[in-house]
Amino acid sequence: ITGEPYVTNMLNVLMMQTRYQKRRRNFYLRDRKTCIGYFHEYVDNKGVKPDTVTCHLLMANYLDDTDTVYKALEFFEHMAVARIPYDEKIFNQFIVKLSLLNNSIDSAYEYLYKMQLAGITKKVLTYESLFFLHAKGLGTLEDIEHLWKEMKSKAVEPRIETYNSMISGVIKLAPPGEARVYAEKYF
Repeated sequence: ITGEPYVTNMLNVLMMQTRYQKRRRNFYLRDRKTCIGYFHEYVDNKGVKPDTVTCHLLMANYLDDTDTVYKALEFFEHMAVARIPYDEKIFNQFIVKLSLLNNSIDSAYEYLYKMQLAGITKKVLTYESLFFLHAKGLGTLEDIEHLWKEMKSKAVEPRIETYNSMISGVIKLAPPGEARVYAEKYF
């Protein structure tokens, strides 16, 4: 196999096949360990420089398993050394996965701060991630209201997923019978 872009695309396809099949059918189209092995073979032994998408997929695979979270954290630090640019998706997977793993919103705000230090602004994906965490019971109604107002003031256009995450958070956190009152504030 020749040509670095070709190899990077091949790695991206392999890594995607380890992740998304599980959500649909409860099995992997490709074996996760084998694909991660291919990644390291090409990157470590053959000098292929991964792109941001490849790094995102590798870290997502590591973050899916509590035994390999430390590898995702190590690779995240390696990206800066290797001058592989970060993007919003990379930070958001840490924001969500580590918050759920630690059962604390603090992890989200730690990586949100790191994201801002890296010069990446909050866009719709980040707001959706934060609303999702609130829907899991990791925040407050006041946090949801603050995030919603901030998002609107920055002219970030919500998508259907944004509304779903925000409404789920309101339903989870509002006092019984009052979710509708809180939700009407936003519409």
